[in-house]
Amino acid sequence: MAVLQTPPFDHRVFVDHHQLMGCFRQGTALRIDSIINRLSLSGNHYSRRRGQGLSFEELRAYQQGDDVRRIDWKVTNRTGKPHVRMHSEDRERQALIVLDQSSSMFFGSQNYMKSVVAAELMALLTGALIQQGDPVGLLVFDDKEVVLRSPSKSKRASEHSFREAVRLNQQYSQPFLTQSNNQLNAALHKARDLISADGLVVTISGFNAWDHQSEALMAQLAQHNTVLPIMVFDDNEGDHPNQDGLNDSLIISNGKQQLDVPSSMNLEILLAQKFEARVQAVKQCMNKVALPLSLFDSNDSAEVQVRKVFNQPLRKA
Repeated sequence: MAVLQTPPFDHRVFVDHHQLMGCFRQGTALRIDSIINRLSLSGNHYSRRRGQGLSFEELRAYQQGDDVRRIDWKVTNRTGKPHVRMHSEDRERQALIVLDQSSSMFFGSQNYMKSVVAAELMALLTGALIQQGDPVGLLVFDDKEVVLRSPSKSKRASEHSFREAVRLNQQYSQPFLTQSNNQLNAALHKARDLISADGLVVTISGFNAWDHQSEALMAQLAQHNTVLPIMVFDDNEGDHPNQDGLNDSLIISNGKQQLDVPSSMNLEILLAQKFEARVQAVKQCMNKVALPLSLFDSNDSAEVQVRKVFNQPLRKA
């Protein structure tokens, strides 16, 4: 009787912890501030702090985690709500990366799954932020859950974040996974509540579940934060049918097995129209609030594309 062997782990289909840590080390050479300033459409410049020294900047409502010694009791008594005095040295930027690992990201007709490119990019940016001294957190979501790892400057905390990303990524190696609602809006809602002002929010997604609520949440995030949306897509999501009119086939895979499914002209046209509509909807929303939309595809690894898109070198893993 023939013995079935477990196929070798393919890092183009799934990610593991070692792979993400390699991306983390490579990302320490990136300069996030220069990336965002170069891509910014609004002309506003990102910096970790606003000004130097102890100069007073503003009063704002108290937020969980604020130093109680910063409470302005006169304003608190007058308004009935706690307020804190903010100084320039208090303005350390918190960063949060929102990572989409939903079933819509487990797709790839080229060299990589979209989910892999997204996870690698998250690890690269995490390495850059930690190297810069910023506390960075992770909001990773799939079709069923949204997992939050609070912002931290610790490399160990980043390792825990990567394990959560790996867990959600590798679940698609299990057969008969039941798909439910994409949690994009739930993740954006949590991001808005967590990073209320003066933070950096990077959203890495295919935006397959993009709707009017997504647009509203993204606009709210952008009002008081630096927001960098990144769309990961596959070329064949928007492919048009063959000009000769002949039927082609779609290849469907769970990472271990694949199936050729005959496709019709109407199906390919429908898929192309849905893809183009989604891209245009996201672009229009980002333009309204002057956000730079970066595009990454499934042709190359995140490492290769970072060098192309951001024009920056990376360290060896």
